[in-house]
Order: sequence, then C-alpha cells, then structure tokens
Amino acid sequence: MSQILYSYEDTEIREASTSLKTLRVVNILSLIASFISSIYAYILDPREIDHKYNNIFSPSIVLILILWPLMYFLRFGFVFYTQFSNVAIVQEVVNESVGWLFTLANLFMLGWLWFWLQLNFVGSSFFATLTLMVVSLAHYRLTVYYPPNELPSSQAKKIYIFAHVPFAIYAAFSWLDLFHNIYMALLKSNNDDNYALLGILFVWIMGIIGFAWTVTGLFSNRQRDGLFGLAIAACLIDVAVREWDILYLSIQTSLLAGLIILSFISIYVKSGYKLKSAFSSQWISNPGSLREQAPLLRNQT
Repeated sequence: MSQILYSYEDTEIREASTSLKTLRVVNILSLIASFISSIYAYILDPREIDHKYNNIFSPSIVLILILWPLMYFLRFGFVFYTQFSNVAIVQEVVNESVGWLFTLANLFMLGWLWFWLQLNFVGSSFFATLTLMVVSLAHYRLTVYYPPNELPSSQAKKIYIFAHVPFAIYAAFSWLDLFHNIYMALLKSNNDDNYALLGILFVWIMGIIGFAWTVTGLFSNRQRDGLFGLAIAACLIDVAVREWDILYLSIQTSLLAGLIILSFISIYVKSGYKLKSAFSSQWISNPGSLREQAPLLRNQT
C-alpha cells in the first residue's frame, strides 16, 4: 500500500493554524492574478502571438475552451471550498501536500506571461518548466500520500474533485504548454527540417508518461492515475488533429493516445466495471485482483 500520512479520525475538527490562514490568503490572491493573466494571454491575445508562432503543440481553441474553464473552476473550488475546510485531513492535504506549490505555480505563470509578451520564448520556456515542476510535485504528493481510493469516505469527494483532479489535469496540460514554448524558442518556421522530428520526440515523451501513469504508476510508487493519462491523451489527440497534414506525426500521436485510452478501458473492465478503480488504484502484478480493490469513494455507488 502507499505510504499514508494521516492517522486520525476522518471527522476530526481542527482550528486552522496561522500558517494555513496565511496560505489561504496568498492562494486566493495568486489565483486571481493567474486567472486575469490567463484571460489576457489565451483569450484577448492582443498581439496574436499564438497565431504568429503557431506550431505543433499550440493548443487548439477547442482544447482551450474545454480545459481552461474546467481547470479554473476546479482551482477556484480548491481555494474557496477545500482549503477552508475545518476537517483535519483536508487541512493536511492543503497545508502539507499542496502547501506553497499552488501559489508558486500561479506566480510562475505570471513570469511565463511576462516573457511570452516580450516574445522571449527562452524565458517563457524556463517558467513553463518551473510551472510543470511544481504542479507535477503537488500531483505526485496527492497521488502517493493521499491516494483517492484510500481516503476517508466522508472527505474523499472534497479532496479528489478539488485537489486531485485539478492538479492531474494541470500537470498534463503543462507538458503540452512546455513543448509549445520550446518550439517557439527553437524553431522559427515549420519548414525547418527538425520541425516534425522534434514533434515526434515530444509526443513520444508525453505518450510514455501518460501510459505509465495510467497503467503502472511507474513514477508514483505504483499508484495509478487514469485521469492524468486521459488528460495527456486529450492533448495528444489535439496535436494529431491539428497536424493531420504531417501524416506520419499524426498517426504516431493518434496511436499513442489510443494506447492510453484502451489501457484505461482495459483496467476499467478488469476492475469489474468500477470507474473509480479505473481512475485511481494501485498497480499490482495480477490484474485480475483489481476486482478486489476498494472503490475510490466508499460511500458512492
């Protein structure tokens, strides 16, 4: 089993510490700043930078319209709902597992935006890397130390929906955003000989990472996260559809996305059609025993 950090009753009430109260305020302020900057960058786009520097990993308007509102809805839920809980385990998730990583991710996004607007894509790639690192660390901590299928049933939904889910999706999208910025920094034209070759390398990196999280939990102490894998698959599908004119790139990207999705479906079937176990469970050598695992939310059907 994963290393569980909590050892108290799931209904234990605890007064918020001074550090937690401070964290709440800073999280709110940094999220609002991040939200405003995102609107400016992705929606208003006053200089049409994304259009001028369009590349393989430029997110489509469809992907942005789906993921952007979803991620911010869940992140606002985290700062205005989850982090104000007076239940001990929820406070521990906010203060110990996520901690200042949430604020750092928002601040790094502001740094990314500043360099991006200056057309300094080396600088924007640097901050995109920092964002990916802190978001992935928070995602890792939540997955390993607070596995959704082992959380107290009374608090599982609050923690999973507004902590696990936003960080899983954000971590997946951060890979796409990083490669998007690297492309703008390295390649000046899609006629460059290395344009498609670099894209193939990057989509394979995303595919391997998505498959590992979906099936084996290779990077997370064998604790799987099917949601992260599906988010990676969605990003890969977006790339495949946008780059259909580069056929060999589009085919490889589609196959990688399909492999992740089929793996998720296979785990879902082998778990006895338990969707929650397909999204989150510990990888074991005998797949058939997935049927014996506890559901993600014990009080849900």
